Amino acid sequence: MAFVYRGNLPELKQEVAEVTDVVNATYKRILGNQRYAKLELVSQRILTPEAFYDDVDDVERDIGHQVQDSNKMLILSPSELKFRSNGELKNKKIRTSVAFYISEEGFKKTGSAKFTNRPVASYIHEFDHFVSYALQRTPLYIANLILQESLEPEKKSDLTGYINAMMEAGISPSQIKENMVTLQVLKTYTDIHEKANRILDKMVLAEIGITVPLHWRHQEKSYGILPTPTGAMMFPTGGDPFRGSSDQEAFESYLDWENRARFTASMPKIQRVIDSVRNIRISRVPLVELLRE
Repeated sequence: MAFVYRGNLPELKQEVAEVTDVVNATYKRILGNQRYAKLELVSQRILTPEAFYDDVDDVERDIGHQVQDSNKMLILSPSELKFRSNGELKNKKIRTSVAFYISEEGFKKTGSAKFTNRPVASYIHEFDHFVSYALQRTPLYIANLILQESLEPEKKSDLTGYINAMMEAGISPSQIKENMVTLQVLKTYTDIHEKANRILDKMVLAEIGITVPLHWRHQEKSYGILPTPTGAMMFPTGGDPFRGSSDQEAFESYLDWENRARFTASMPKIQRVIDSVRNIRISRVPLVELLRE
C-alpha cells in the first residue's frame, strides 16, 4: 500500500483504516500502475513510525523545526546550499527526508477544517504533498525552498516590507531587482504547487465523500502590479494556473513541471538559478537515517 499512516492518533488511525482501500485505489487510477508502484516503494521505505509527530515540542526537539500548530509535511535536508556568483547552484545532489506533524489541534487550524470535520482530509492533503515529493524528479516543493534560500537578504515579511527592508539595509538596486525577479518566479511556482495539490485533494477526497471547494478553478489568472525601486513588477494574485485543463490533465502537468512549467526569467543570473534547481538530483531517505548525519 502507498497510502499509510504510522502515527499514534487513535481516531485518525481508525479513519485511515476505513478509507485505505478506496484511497489507494484512487491514487492508482490517477497515477497509473507505474507511478503508483514507485509511490508505494518510496512510501514503504520512508514513512516509518519515526516520521510521524503529534507534538510540536517533539518536532523542535528532534529536528529543530518550529511548526505553527497546523498539520504539515516537513521536508528536511542537512545539505548546505551554495550558490556561485553567477547564480548557479554548486550542489549537484541533496539528501532529503520528510516528517509529518499531524495532531487533533493541528487539524483545527488547517484549510481542510473549513470544509469538513473529518481529520483524515487534512492528512490526505499532507500526503498529497508526499505524492509529488516521491514522484517528481525535482519536487517543486523543494525547488521553491531552494529559490527562497537563494534570496539575499532572507525574506521575512510581505513583498512591500521586504523591499523597504532591503532599501533600509542599503542593498543595491541591482540586487533588489534580482531578489524581486526571484520572488516573481517563486510566487508563480508556489501558486502552481499549492493549487495542483488541492486539485489532487479534490480527486481523492471525492471518493470518500468529502467535497473540496475550489472557487478559483477555471478562473482567469489575475496579477497585481507592485512598484519597486527598479520599476513596476507583476505578481500572481489569483485564478487558475491550470485553466482549460481537466483535473487529471492538470495534475499530470504538475508532476512534469520541469518540462511543462518552464519559466524564462528576465535576468540571466536568475535563469541559471532556475535551471540549476530544475536539474538538481534529490535522494530520499528515512528520517532516522537523515538525523544520524
